Amino acid sequence: DDERLAPLVAPAPQARQTRWLKPAIYVACALGGAVLVAALSAIISSGDASGTFRGTAANGSSVEPGSVANAMAMLDRRADTLALAISAFEDRARMFEAKQMTCAGLQRGLQQMEDSWLVYNIARRETLAPFDGAREERDRNLYADVRSVERRFERSGCPRP
Repeated sequence: DDERLAPLVAPAPQARQTRWLKPAIYVACALGGAVLVAALSAIISSGDASGTFRGTAANGSSVEPGSVANAMAMLDRRADTLALAISAFEDRARMFEAKQMTCAGLQRGLQQMEDSWLVYNIARRETLAPFDGAREERDRNLYADVRSVERRFERSGCPRP
């Protein structure tokens, strides 16, 4: 009798080790992604500051480094990236609610959205020019969408990444 109950009483040592392996991998990937985003942001910023970057405005004309048009074009790209991250999170949230995704997937979507939000705000601060009406409206809508994503994540019951 005691021999049959022994495996049920004492969990295998390997099971305890693998229980923490997956969350540790997720944390390591999140930290690696954050470092990568910070490094890329620094590289892009240093390229702009050194004058090695020549972009094109929305109308296709050449833009000199450091000009207001260049800053606005960069901000527009950051806004598009943020909008995509918000949309991707919404897709993840629908999958999570349908039990097709775990908390880890939803956490990755939130982290991507927060990283894009940070990069957008840095670009917004570097613009130094007043926004036109359309960009002001876009900025308000992005802020509202980010708040909506954060509220939706909080309702999910998943721990913050």
